[in-house]
Amino acid sequence: HGFAIASFILGILSYPFLFIVIIVVSSGEVGNVALGALALFIIVIGIVGTILGALSLKSEQGKKLAVSGFILSIIPLVVLIFAIVIANIIE
Repeated sequence: HGFAIASFILGILSYPFLFIVIIVVSSGEVGNVALGALALFIIVIGIVGTILGALSLKSEQGKKLAVSGFILSIIPLVVLIFAIVIANIIE
């Protein structure tokens, strides 16, 4: 049950940072070092949250929370990868 809660929290935690990255990328300041560190932070949070969500899916307790944590953790990863690809195409 603890992995599901951790996955859910990490998934929610990554969204404010993701929006900061998207706003900065859309403004055109792609070469910022802090932006790269923030993107790396989102990737780490997303991967850990996804792994914890996947591990907690095996348990019968907290299955709905595990699914929502898994989904909330994987969406920022996909959006961040998409934003990086778009930023490299534009640049």
